[in-house]
Amino acid sequence: MNLEKMIITALIIIAACICFLYPLYNRNNKSVAEAEPDYHMLAKNLANDFHTDKTQAGKKYLHKVIQVTGYLKEITHNNESMVILLKGSSPFENISCTVEQDITFPLKTLTAGRLMIIRGECTGFLMDVTMVHCRIINQ
Repeated sequence: MNLEKMIITALIIIAACICFLYPLYNRNNKSVAEAEPDYHMLAKNLANDFHTDKTQAGKKYLHKVIQVTGYLKEITHNNESMVILLKGSSPFENISCTVEQDITFPLKTLTAGRLMIIRGECTGFLMDVTMVHCRIINQ
């Protein structure tokens, strides 16, 4: 009798896991470039919101798609990605945008001081406001 209960319980747990995980596995993840932004804002305003109150800004912007307009401060490259730093409201408040690998924007045109429009997902605040899965919107 105990073995039957254990087998039935195990089957119920397995069925519940399958019912929960199957939709997660098969969901259609839209690219940030295709997603409608939750917010359109200036880089300096986004940086200032996090600098003023990290907790409130986190509740408002965390894991949201944000389209940010700001001036290019610098670009860094590593093996896997490119990070664009937009100027914030002060020299120490910036927006760090990690750009997706399949970038089609002409990189030669990116110079410091250029006005940029970038869309990405906000993942929080460390030293800068951090955005990932970013795409350059303006041409």
